[in-house]
Amino acid sequence: MTQHEHTLNVRIGDALRGMRRRWRVSIEDTGAATAGHRRPDLLLTEPGAAPLIIEHETHPAPGVESDALRRLGMDLSGGRHPVRAAIALRSPAELRQLQGAALAGRIRESAAFEYALFRGLIPADAERWPVRGWLRGSLQDLALLAQQAMRPSEEIDRLAEILERDIELARQIFSENYPEGHAQIAALFAEHLRLEDGPQTRRMAMAILANALIFQQSLAGHEDYAAVRTPEQLYDQQKLHKTEILQDWGAILAINYYPIFHVAREILRGIDRTAAAQAILTQLFHIIEAIVREGAARSHDLAGFVFQRLIADRKFLATFYTRPESAALLAALALPNDGGWGDAERLRQLRVADFACGTGTLLAAVYARLGALHELAGGDAQALHRAMLERVLVGCDVLPMAVHLTLSMLAAAYPEETFSDCTMLAMPYGKQDTGEYALGSLDLLATQVALPTLATRPEAVEGAGQRAAAERHTIADESYDLVIMNPPFTRPTNHGGKHKDIPNPAFAAFGSDADSQRALSERGKLLAKGTPANGYAGMASYFLTLADKKLRKDGVLAMVLPQVVLSGTSWEKARQLLRKSYTNITVATIAGAKSQDKAFSADTGLGECLLVAHKRSEAGRQAGRQAGRQIQSRARITRTLSPHGSGRVANLMRWRSLAPPSQLAQYAV
Repeated sequence: MTQHEHTLNVRIGDALRGMRRRWRVSIEDTGAATAGHRRPDLLLTEPGAAPLIIEHETHPAPGVESDALRRLGMDLSGGRHPVRAAIALRSPAELRQLQGAALAGRIRESAAFEYALFRGLIPADAERWPVRGWLRGSLQDLALLAQQAMRPSEEIDRLAEILERDIELARQIFSENYPEGHAQIAALFAEHLRLEDGPQTRRMAMAILANALIFQQSLAGHEDYAAVRTPEQLYDQQKLHKTEILQDWGAILAINYYPIFHVAREILRGIDRTAAAQAILTQLFHIIEAIVREGAARSHDLAGFVFQRLIADRKFLATFYTRPESAALLAALALPNDGGWGDAERLRQLRVADFACGTGTLLAAVYARLGALHELAGGDAQALHRAMLERVLVGCDVLPMAVHLTLSMLAAAYPEETFSDCTMLAMPYGKQDTGEYALGSLDLLATQVALPTLATRPEAVEGAGQRAAAERHTIADESYDLVIMNPPFTRPTNHGGKHKDIPNPAFAAFGSDADSQRALSERGKLLAKGTPANGYAGMASYFLTLADKKLRKDGVLAMVLPQVVLSGTSWEKARQLLRKSYTNITVATIAGAKSQDKAFSADTGLGECLLVAHKRSEAGRQAGRQAGRQIQSRARITRTLSPHGSGRVANLMRWRSLAPPSQLAQYAV
């Protein structure tokens, strides 16, 4: 008996329903669309995500593309956002001849589904991926694509503009009450932000307050936090009051989330003029209103996107923003959908590190990828949350507030889940009280010492004060399964231009004077002695060396690197390391006429590449020599990338010229 299309829709919907716990999959729901619209074959919705419609026919499916296009811009019932993404799905004709368990099994196992993604609000102006032809893969591949397509990118961009605007207005209010150079405020910033007073530092302080309010909005009312009120509930007569916000932040701190709320509380306490604090909080409340309206309180992209614009010393620290779509692509290349992700205990034992975590974009992408793969295999990502934050994910940065935001983004995935401590490390940098000089994460190139962590549970609550638990953490050599980084690129050489008056730009962060820059440079040379790190190649070569030092055998290296790594003379020792110690090397670049068009970061202005490689075991070293998989000394190798693994579909370099980089993440599946 030939199966009816409705039966196939039901079976496909049932299969997709088991691939992500947050999804609600509606099958031919007559009530899904407003009047005048035909019911969609499949409607996928998720809290905080954009809706997605899948139109389905069996091959050759002559009308499925036009059906999917007509869905764009469609209004859904219940006041939900209009449809901005639709997938045309062609299933293999053989499914029509199967029944029962055989049909369900074939739907789960077949890699012969064909599909295309359409994005936009107006069908005539829609973007199609691929531009021609069809993607081909399994329903798992389709599910990963659907998750990326459901990211509300337009809403995130709009909210980022609102967030940045209101943070700047809050900074202006702050500066009207406390002019720059105010001794009390300068001391506050020096103690809690490790930064000098100035416009960027003040914007960062306001961003920290905004971030805490956003997190409070997500956290309030969940189990242990039932007594915590949302900023919405505290908004009284067009005002937010400092005393009430501090009261609720104190209640949160008594339970958890020390790294997120402690510094925010200290900054708010430091605003000792009641009217000023009230005006600042009220201005920042507009952000909460917008986020609640858009349902984006859990967006990994939102706070990170704006925080990266605010970080002080960006050029010297080279903390350039890794685009979320680039991060998703790198995470997907490092963690392919090759099975085995259903074992929860195996995932709890993983160790993943970013030793230059910035605002956590890469770690957030890895966490999202692991959760997606685990749920595709039938697992529960939320059940892994505590282990992910307490053990699996390690982040290091020289900016305490970068670490603060990294933890905020990771914790926001499931704010109702508590955890006792974490491994987010604010690394010392510059001249220390002992007179010695610290180089942040690069000190890990030396013999490992115990490092203080940002503890999430306070050791004691003492009236209005609170102390963090004195936990310490060791980052052992050859102990990580994955090291993923977009490290600083700055070179410790001075060839004029905007750095012409700075003796050593690579070590000029945090106002380091000429003597400190020289001392830091000498320490860097000492740590790099006998390694592939090369000052002329820049700081990225140091971080590549560090990643190799910390990776275990069979571990995965995943990095954003300057494109010159593929051919530059100063990178030769690094390429020798990769030839000798790594296999299965993938290098991805983007075609473009200008350097900024070839970047995976938002604003480096440099040609960049993604590099993913597997560290050989001794057995793998021999096999690698026989296979001859090497990066040539001075030859650029660019592998064409497929969103569905090796050997299928597309050339990322060519695709980059056809669509904006903001779309890349949809295809990192």
